[in-house]
Amino acid sequence: MKYAHYITAFFCFALVSCETVIDIELPEEPSKLVLNCYFTPDSVWVADLSASKPILSSDELPQIDGADIFVSNEDGEIFNMEPLPGQPGLYSFNQETLPNQAYTINVSAQGFANIVASSKVPEATMITSVDTGSVTFTRGFGEQEVSVTIQDPPGVRNYYELQLFLQADNGAGGLTSFGLPFSFANEDIFSFEDGQGLIDDTRFDGREFRIDVLINPLGFETQVLDSIATELFLTAELRTVSEDYFLYESTLSRYQFSSNDPFSQPAQVYNNVTGGFGIFAGFNSSSMSLPLN
Repeated sequence: MKYAHYITAFFCFALVSCETVIDIELPEEPSKLVLNCYFTPDSVWVADLSASKPILSSDELPQIDGADIFVSNEDGEIFNMEPLPGQPGLYSFNQETLPNQAYTINVSAQGFANIVASSKVPEATMITSVDTGSVTFTRGFGEQEVSVTIQDPPGVRNYYELQLFLQADNGAGGLTSFGLPFSFANEDIFSFEDGQGLIDDTRFDGREFRIDVLINPLGFETQVLDSIATELFLTAELRTVSEDYFLYESTLSRYQFSSNDPFSQPAQVYNNVTGGFGIFAGFNSSSMSLPLN
């Protein structure tokens, strides 16, 4: 029995003493431009330009100034995006944006390869009604039912993003808006990724469709805002988004979820920027408000 202990100890020592640490040098990829730009008919164009970083780096993406950014439309018109004063890496221009027209962005900056991307703004799908239902309790937690009805155009693959807001009007022209997190009550219909209200119309193409969601009861927020506002509204915003927008946001949410779960499948974020990284995508919006007081 004594020899057995000696043999066990010998093998344990041998396993520990034979451990070898190998340093692996990962090849460094050249830094590339990273573009993030959403555009819509209701807003000024803003582009965020930065540079990619090594895969193991925890530093923030460095912002890129001094770049040349041009946007062109199908008619051959070319517009220059100017730097925003005091905002590193941000560029802007104010120009009418038309639905169903393709836009292309070209970016060049010293020390980087040029990048290019194209996308378009879809037609806005209308909201036909917004309504609230009863408050239900599950395991002691209350949830407020909200329904948003839309009219989906037939024969076109549409992608949507739903957002809800509680808005307070103080009567002096000031409007305060608070985003409301929610969950879908009919989750089997939607591509719902980590809190994103992303929807595609695969199962309700061309039909009027009611989107049912659950939010925290509005009682507390309403009581607080009622003391400082003359009018309160529940506002639903329906973004009709391009396929590029939909794929980027859904894969980004999946990536963020998998990054915090060591057992999940790795996810790759969608990218439509040739020569670099990021997203260039259009969207259009419709909204409807429901008075609460």
